[in-house]
Amino acid sequence: MYNISVRFALLADVPALTQMQIEFEEFFIRLGGAAPYQIDTNARRRDIMEFNFDANHIGRTIVAEINGEIVGRISFYRGYLADVPPVWIFRLAGVYVRAPYRHIGVSRRMFDALIDIAHRENIRQIMWSVWSPNTPAVAFYEKLGAKYCDADNERYMYLEI
Repeated sequence: MYNISVRFALLADVPALTQMQIEFEEFFIRLGGAAPYQIDTNARRRDIMEFNFDANHIGRTIVAEINGEIVGRISFYRGYLADVPPVWIFRLAGVYVRAPYRHIGVSRRMFDALIDIAHRENIRQIMWSVWSPNTPAVAFYEKLGAKYCDADNERYMYLEI
C-alpha cells in the first residue's frame, strides 16, 4: 500500500510540474493524439508559472506525492456556466500521473481532494475533456461516475484562434 498525500502545488514544485508537463505531451504524442513536435521546456515553465503563481494567475494545481516525490497533478480553474440553471464549475486544465505510479490510486486520491475543494467552494460541476483513445483514462473517469457532455443534443466544441 502506498502512502499518497495531496496538496496544492508550491513555487518550489515548478521544476517537477514542468517535467510532468513534458512527460504528458510525450505520452500524448505516443498515443497518436498529436503529430511530433519540439517541446519548449522554457515555455512550459513560463506557462506553469503564469497559470499557478503570477499575480493574475487563473488556476491552481493539486499534486500527489509518494515519499516526497511528486507523482501526479490536476490543474484546474474556476468558471461559471450561465446555463439553465447557472452553476459555478471547476474546469480541468490537465490531469497526469507518472507512468510508474498509475493504477495504484493516485488519480482517485487527487480527484477526492478536488471534490472536497469543490464542496467547500460551492462548485456544482467539474468539467474536462479526455481523448477517447486514452481508454485507461476513459475507464477511470467512468468509474468515478463522470458523464459525457456529448449527450442530449450538446457537443463539446472549441474554436482555434
